[in-house]
Amino acid sequence: MDSDYALSIRYEVYETLTQIRGTSKRKLLAWMETFQTNPCLEPDYTDKEPDGSQFAVKVVGRYAVFHYVDHAIKEVKIVRIRPAD
Repeated sequence: MDSDYALSIRYEVYETLTQIRGTSKRKLLAWMETFQTNPCLEPDYTDKEPDGSQFAVKVVGRYAVFHYVDHAIKEVKIVRIRPAD
């Protein structure tokens, strides 16, 4: 399914993905594709940073994916992946 939204990831996310192997990596990549084609997916929770910025968080397997959607430019942005608590 094509999407009008582009997927953007920070370089730190790319570096994290290169460290993850096997099923965990496949699940993360599959979720990113799903998120790109359906940017209105509900997050599991939201997280507020000390600077006031707020990110949606989706738990995918053993990892928490911090993201947001910029509807004005039709872009979904992955800003951080870390082990889920």
